[in-house]
Amino acid sequence: MIASVARPGPGTNSDDTNSRLAIALLMVCGFAGLALRYLAREHATDDAIQFLIPWYAFARSHGIGALAEPFTNYTPFYSYLLLIAARFDWLGQPLSLVKAISAVFELGCAIAVAQIVWRATRVPLRASVAFCAVWLAPTVLFNGAMWAQADSIWAFFTLVAGGTCPPRT
Repeated sequence: MIASVARPGPGTNSDDTNSRLAIALLMVCGFAGLALRYLAREHATDDAIQFLIPWYAFARSHGIGALAEPFTNYTPFYSYLLLIAARFDWLGQPLSLVKAISAVFELGCAIAVAQIVWRATRVPLRASVAFCAVWLAPTVLFNGAMWAQADSIWAFFTLVAGGTCPPRT
């Protein structure tokens, strides 16, 4: 079985082999991305210390009432996400939970790009490579996992909007 995955021959289906390789690559990249984000979870920037953690603390202490005040300098949607993250305060440190917001949307970006590639090519391995390219991109890892920035949120919605456009005929 392992030999047939490594070298397709007369007794194997090439599409089946490519699908298995695509799934394996997806899993390896998925876990590698989670591991890298876990390792960066305690890295704090001045921006996180001065702004993000106090915003999170405000959301946690005020609950839904926090929305009565402009407690962030981001769009209201980010305030809603902070309120949701604060509901999971028991899961970890505030900085880790703020970074988890970005990680969820980074994963969404990787999935959206993989779906765009899948729709364009119908090649599982290409879609998996696209997923890995986004999920493990140094710019994505630094922006969310290291700096706790929220750019992936806006990128996600842009990718989803672009991915839902009908193909040119």
